[in-house]
Amino acid sequence: MMTVCPQSPQRVLCVTDREDRNIDVADDAVSQWFKGTVARSTVTVDGLDQVSYRPGRPKGPLPRATLLGRFQSDTLDLSWGEAVSPCDDAVHQRRILFVAGEYWVIEDRLIGARPHRYDLRFHLTPDASCHAVAYGGGHPAVWAPGLALVFGAPHKVALQHGRVSPRFAISESAPIVVVTEDETCDARFITLAAPLAAGAPLPRMRVRTGGQAPVTVIEIEGRGRQGRDVVAWTTGGDRGPLGIVAGAGRAAVVRTLTDGTCVTWRVDGDAPSCQTWSPNSRR
Repeated sequence: MMTVCPQSPQRVLCVTDREDRNIDVADDAVSQWFKGTVARSTVTVDGLDQVSYRPGRPKGPLPRATLLGRFQSDTLDLSWGEAVSPCDDAVHQRRILFVAGEYWVIEDRLIGARPHRYDLRFHLTPDASCHAVAYGGGHPAVWAPGLALVFGAPHKVALQHGRVSPRFAISESAPIVVVTEDETCDARFITLAAPLAAGAPLPRMRVRTGGQAPVTVIEIEGRGRQGRDVVAWTTGGDRGPLGIVAGAGRAAVVRTLTDGTCVTWRVDGDAPSCQTWSPNSRR
């Protein structure tokens, strides 16, 4: 549920959830086994999928996914939703920002009544097999052909073997990025997903605000001539002051180019959705 599928102009880069409809093989037992694993999950809680798979009609309560909002401008797209599973007490909230048609910022919040192990999962494409590299430490990231995944906190990051199904009855080996927080009631994952040119360094991301702040603010650098982006959104999804721009909105971006020119974008704000000023402009 709550899938996002980052793409470059040339190809799909990764997905955060695999749907069932393409996953099938000649051996029905193998097919049912595969569908019953966590191979297609966005997030697992204590190793469990958001819904238990069974062949035929489902029995018992089903997970519920709710779109909480979507707002768009010419250069900034914001959507967020919530998923509740009958398999555990945790609520999964996801927010996705698509910035200037260039990259994605994905915020996942898991809210539980008791401590859990949360595993956030990104399914890479088959061409990442034997090539993807995970970097740990204080600034974890994953490099894959054409893709950078950069994480905003020192989570545990690992690569696991997985499979994807690009077409019906066709299954291919592909790695899965697993990002983990353990023994915690609540967890927040902020992920930068950006296309990456051959030979380019990984971009950098810094989260300025804590998990309980009313506004989440991050900085993104190292994306070449784009300079530095400061991205902010209201944590609760409501409209309010964002701090990085004047006035109110639900999300905004301030881009400082290498020549000092600044550009701002916002959604659901009380000012034009795009403004530009240079160091030599009058104030």
